[in-house]
Amino acid sequence: MHHVDRLLIMLEGKTYLKYSKDDQFLSCDISDPMIIFSSAQSYLWTYSGAGNPSVSYSFSYFPTHIRAMCIDFDGIHKPPTMRDIFYHTSKPLSAAGMQLLDTLYKLHEQDCDDIAGELLMPLLHLTLKEIAGDDAAPSPVHVSKRWSRICNFIHTNCCDGVSREQVAKVFQITPNYVSNLCRKYSGMSFSELKLSYQLEYAEKLLLNTDLAIKEIAQNCGFAGSNYFVRSFKKIHNIPPAAYRNQQNRNL
Repeated sequence: MHHVDRLLIMLEGKTYLKYSKDDQFLSCDISDPMIIFSSAQSYLWTYSGAGNPSVSYSFSYFPTHIRAMCIDFDGIHKPPTMRDIFYHTSKPLSAAGMQLLDTLYKLHEQDCDDIAGELLMPLLHLTLKEIAGDDAAPSPVHVSKRWSRICNFIHTNCCDGVSREQVAKVFQITPNYVSNLCRKYSGMSFSELKLSYQLEYAEKLLLNTDLAIKEIAQNCGFAGSNYFVRSFKKIHNIPPAAYRNQQNRNL
């Protein structure tokens, strides 16, 4: 869930993919080699299960920069780890790249996804060329051990009302530095990252338990069920109860 246009390349291994299409939530297994485009309005979630090593690249097109990631999953340790590489360019995608994205959107609107797919490799080549030619782009920086610990801490305590100030106190840094790390490595604010983890856990409860929506909202640390429903619907395009019923029908 990035809320930006994103290009995903599965280079090695296989992964589990969830995505939205025609107001429905679908899933499938994908394996190398594979290239996928996810628009800012869609939902894309990948998961490489334990024991399934994989290597993937992704490029997220933010308004101010391109965010590049290499996720080298060893099949054991959940990313981010020291094996992964994250960096940003100093500029957004060029006008030529934006025209490619606009064409992709228009082809999709006209149900010409097969033709749109032929533009993914040109988009990838253009993106790599712009990254390589970006003089101010930093060298690839490995995820710091500190961020890995902070990320895991937020993930573990997201449903217990953990705050940015509490994270800062535990790791002896300032709240603003917590925010900077979240932006740098996840592309999200602290609140957005925490919410994404809460919704991730809520999804598991919806699919694997018979808990009522109100109980799931409480277990996931939401102030009320209404806020949970609004947040869930914003990401999945349907309320949690409808999502549960839809997934049960697909089983």
